[in-house]
Amino acid sequence: MGEKSKSLVWRVNTPALFQEVVGNPNTAILLRPFQLMGNLLALTARRASELNDPELNGLMCQLALYEAADPYSKQYDGKLTDRTIAKGLRACSRNRPKEAVQRIESRCGAQGK
Repeated sequence: MGEKSKSLVWRVNTPALFQEVVGNPNTAILLRPFQLMGNLLALTARRASELNDPELNGLMCQLALYEAADPYSKQYDGKLTDRTIAKGLRACSRNRPKEAVQRIESRCGAQGK
């Protein structure tokens, strides 16, 4: 007690998760639903990038649905991803503690940007 609570900013590499699940021979029945969901998420990510909403962009990066946010992509940019997530967290401060935003910003040097 008395210790400051720490919050985490979770990230899920959605494309890698899908590949892991559908690549398992025991989950062959899930192949088509995961393909459909992957296609819908790709369309969602494309529309999110068109809207260019900071909160939505941050969420897309947390899910690695933008190529720049996918660590397995040749287009991966960790600093840009961190800045985008931090900007989204600032836009969504009602849902995330200030400490989480500050921790991400300090890691990528994005204070005030």
